[in-house]
Amino acid sequence: MAYMITLFVRSGEPVAQRAIHRLAQEVTRRDPAVTTTAAGDGVGWAAYELSAERDLREQVSNLELDLLPPDPKSWPVLLQANTGPQAVKAQIEWGLTQGGPQVLTSCDAFVELSLSGHLIDWKLVRSICEVTTEMWDAVLHDEGSGFDVTLDDLP
Repeated sequence: MAYMITLFVRSGEPVAQRAIHRLAQEVTRRDPAVTTTAAGDGVGWAAYELSAERDLREQVSNLELDLLPPDPKSWPVLLQANTGPQAVKAQIEWGLTQGGPQVLTSCDAFVELSLSGHLIDWKLVRSICEVTTEMWDAVLHDEGSGFDVTLDDLP
C-alpha cells in the first residue's frame, strides 16, 4: 500500500533543511517514541524518515488482521519539505487544478508524507499533520479525499 498526504504551508522559512528539522524536532518532542533519520536533501528540499516502535496490529480488526501477511510490515513515514520556488509554484498550480482553495497561492512551501507498508502508523501521521498545522498555516490534501479532508478525518 502507498498513500500520499500533502500539506501546503506558509512557513516563512526559505531553507527546507531548517523547516523539516524544526518540524521533526517538534514531532519527537511530543512523542518520544518517534525516531528520525535524515533521508536526503538537495536544493529546495529535504527529507526525513520518521518511525515509532508500536505494535500497529492493535489498530486493525481481527478480520483485517486475517487479510494481512503473517508478519505485516510498517515502513517509516517519509517526510519531505519543499521550499524551492519552482517546485512550490508547480505544486500550487496542480492544487488549484484539483479544486484547492485560493489561499494556496499564498503558500511558500509544501510538506509531503509518503506512507507505505501493510500497516500505517496513523498516530504518527496525525502527529506530523497536527504539528505542521500548528507551526504554519496549512492546507491539507490527501490522495483519497483531495482537499475535502480535515485532521479529524484522519484515522
